[in-house]
Amino acid sequence: MLVPMRGGCAPRALTGGVWAADRAEAVGEGYRRRCDSQMEARARIMEVMEAHGTLAYGLPYYDCDLDGSFGPVQDADNGARFCARKNNTMIKGYMDADGTDMNCNCARDEDREKPQKVCLGNGNYNPKQKDGEDPFCVDQDGYFTKKVNSDNSCTS
Repeated sequence: MLVPMRGGCAPRALTGGVWAADRAEAVGEGYRRRCDSQMEARARIMEVMEAHGTLAYGLPYYDCDLDGSFGPVQDADNGARFCARKNNTMIKGYMDADGTDMNCNCARDEDREKPQKVCLGNGNYNPKQKDGEDPFCVDQDGYFTKKVNSDNSCTS
């Protein structure tokens, strides 16, 4: 339980394994990252609503990375999925209607100015890349796997 204090600077309570310096940190502006905080708040709201016999429709759901930041693929309001930065802002409009097999690795790398490789419209790496005139294949993380097959494909 949080103990009210003026200033909100000093650690006041141990809640859920993290020290909370103020009320915002209890839900996660401090040690917890924003995505974890959003999902914790969502769970608390759902718990309270269910205890009162109501259903919580329309609450956003976020995919979180292991570090607590927002994951690379998020749901848009229109039901599509989009590539997101760790702060949940959209990356260059990379979007897919159903989001099947979408990982956004290329979009996130491109956003950090890493690759000189081609991304697909859904933010994944295009399996077939080209270095000058030499075509080659990459895996889902953009790493070289092999030269293209004789039929000019990357399938096994």
